[in-house]
Amino acid sequence: MSPTLIHSLEKLTRIESLPATNKSNIVNRIPTFVIAVITIFVAGAANCHANDSSKVTLWYDRPAVSWSESLPIGNGRWGAMMHGDPAADVFYLNEETVWSGGPHDYTNVGSHQYLEPLRKLIREEKYDEAAEFGAAHSLGVPRKQQGYQNLGKLHLECQGHDSYSDYRRQLDLSTGLVEIKYKVGGATFTRQILASHPDDVIAIRLSCDQPGKISFTTFFSTEHTPQNRQHVGTNGLNITGTSSSRNGIEGKIHFESQIQVSTEGGSVSTDENRLSVTGADAATLVLVAATNYVDYQDVSGDPQSRCADCLSKIQQSSFADLKKRHIADHRGLFNRLSLDLGGTESDASIPTDRLIQKMLAGEHSALLEEQLFQFARYLSIAGARPGTQPLNLVGIWAEGLSAPWGGKWTLNINAELNTWPTETTNLAECHEPLLALIEDVRVTGRKVAREHYKCGGFVVHHNTDLWRGAAPVDTSIHGLWTLGGAWLSRHIWEHYDFSRDVEFLRKSYPTMREAAEFFVDYLTQDKDGYLSTCPAISFEQTFILADGRKGRLTYGPTMDNQILYDLFSNCIAATKVLDIDPDFREQLGAIRSKLRPTKIDSKTGRLMEWAFPAEQTVVSGQTAPLWAISPGRAITPHDTPELAAAAVKHLVYTIPKIPVYQRGGSWITGTLLNEWARLGEPEQAYKTIHKAITQYLYPNLMMHFYTQKYFQIDGNMGTCAGMTEMLMQSHRLSDSGQPIVDLLPALPQAWPTGSVSGLCGRGAFVFDLQWRNGKLLQVDVTSLKGTPLTMCYDGKAIVLETEANQKYHFDGNLSR
Repeated sequence: MSPTLIHSLEKLTRIESLPATNKSNIVNRIPTFVIAVITIFVAGAANCHANDSSKVTLWYDRPAVSWSESLPIGNGRWGAMMHGDPAADVFYLNEETVWSGGPHDYTNVGSHQYLEPLRKLIREEKYDEAAEFGAAHSLGVPRKQQGYQNLGKLHLECQGHDSYSDYRRQLDLSTGLVEIKYKVGGATFTRQILASHPDDVIAIRLSCDQPGKISFTTFFSTEHTPQNRQHVGTNGLNITGTSSSRNGIEGKIHFESQIQVSTEGGSVSTDENRLSVTGADAATLVLVAATNYVDYQDVSGDPQSRCADCLSKIQQSSFADLKKRHIADHRGLFNRLSLDLGGTESDASIPTDRLIQKMLAGEHSALLEEQLFQFARYLSIAGARPGTQPLNLVGIWAEGLSAPWGGKWTLNINAELNTWPTETTNLAECHEPLLALIEDVRVTGRKVAREHYKCGGFVVHHNTDLWRGAAPVDTSIHGLWTLGGAWLSRHIWEHYDFSRDVEFLRKSYPTMREAAEFFVDYLTQDKDGYLSTCPAISFEQTFILADGRKGRLTYGPTMDNQILYDLFSNCIAATKVLDIDPDFREQLGAIRSKLRPTKIDSKTGRLMEWAFPAEQTVVSGQTAPLWAISPGRAITPHDTPELAAAAVKHLVYTIPKIPVYQRGGSWITGTLLNEWARLGEPEQAYKTIHKAITQYLYPNLMMHFYTQKYFQIDGNMGTCAGMTEMLMQSHRLSDSGQPIVDLLPALPQAWPTGSVSGLCGRGAFVFDLQWRNGKLLQVDVTSLKGTPLTMCYDGKAIVLETEANQKYHFDGNLSR
């Protein structure tokens, strides 16, 4: 049996051994988890590509002086950011379920009675009145959702270490291990830090090349109130607290973090809320953290017992044991893919922050581009695993109690974008947390569909939180966007399309169906005879008509129609795969034919964003009518060249008009890069990457937004996803409905020679590509499920019947 499969089975065994309060949230998701395990085995067995550690190591010759320079670690459920200061280090601790508020149903019961009056105001073009009416009658209760919060901080103080030399701080992306080295008084001190998924702990090892030199004091702090700190035995500390109340909902999350210290030599003492080590040869600090969260309806867990259980399981484990298990687990995921864009050893000898400065000065660093790509994969592994929450706006790395936009799952781009690279970069199980969230909001969204719209199925709006709110929130001109469930449901199809796991599709198809059922009831005929969403919003944008009137609530904007066309098409395809629901298939086909098609404005030559000619009042980075290009697939240069040309014109017009503070980072970089790649514009795509690196990267490679005001993780994820789209695409469909794989469809001049191994394509294929002087040199394809392969490059195409688990080799002319 392969080590990958053994490890996957071990994870199932660990779940079974958990206390009831720990495992209940995972057990009810076992079918998806099992699928993820199968994915690990199949994809992992097909691809294991060792990465050169020196080329995937971020390193610095000084400590961090702010959060934006700190290095992130995580095990999927919880993690930390650390400064690496020799004298006074700070670890920002985060646990994924530390949220404000508590279990709550946001549904505004009976608000469906206001739907038709609202629609009437929109049809009569009384836009201001519609916005006021919607705000008064159609939003959830309360109007604001809850927010993700930092748990607290661990402090590590070493007296006399403020004067040091030969400092190096690094994060090896291939091992998930942070290491800090420096000298004080001729002695070399080393700190190694990891966040272990197998053992669910953060571990810190302090050592020195001279005996008896390890002395330090450690303690917890937190912004939460109430809080309590106390000693645990003779070598431990803990901190407990309760999350805050917000928007009238009492904080119900109780958390605990505990640290246990073991030493080699020396002594351990306690003083007030601190723990001190003196004169040790080495010391290991093991941290655990837990909350009372079981699921979005249940907060009956016991964080104290969870922490104690976790510590009891590793009592006999040394730091070396923890490190070995952690690295094996991490490498099992990370080393499925390797990327070489021409990064050099000379660049690897330059600190990462200086590499950014190098590109700012106009020099090229392929190594930094490789690292940015792999850093996103690292964050996926560290921030989302089967059984955990999906990555929110800041992943699991909130700085304080007020994460940007509440650190929620924003469903009109951000939450989805966070998973765009998971399937293509061979991390399918990191997609599983979002798939699990869909099943939760399917439940909460049924009541919202009924009470807000008197419709069947389920509906989710533009935000959800830990309590799985599905109702419209914030404002009417943001919240009354009904496409959250529809967009999320495409991730079900994507997960199937990459894995071709029919049993997963069979289990998940009812969710796709319910998402479509809502719109079967919700769509209404507009004045042009099309079936349209109403009320509707085009991606939070205000339109201005030729006569100067402005509005936001509308009917049938382009993006809505594109999402629904995609949803209905995927449902239809699923019914054919599963050979079920012929009547529903026919019904969806009929409705799909009545959706307003994507149109080109005859005056501007650009794609129309609304059902009528209009412009944005303030041009933003949101390119709503290009959804069918990415993440959708209905518009391609090959199949719909006129629409693709209009999309290019749309981008060329839009980008220069975006306010400076909003021209990149976060979802803006993510969407623009993926759109340029899919439109076959390599130099524009590369320009977007270069702009992200030189204008929107913090020194720790986390991408900021609003000009260094906020970190949002979707910028990192979108950049990684877009780079894969530049190297390979598999979204186009053949006449038979099978994916068409395009090799090097947007290869820029900056990457003339390189290779990538372990890229995944729809149809359950894994690709290893090599190119030289801008031309494909060779490609190896592993077929995981034996589906037909259609592959294109440079005007050539091959069609091949494949066998499951077989590998096929082609040269640059696609000849075998």
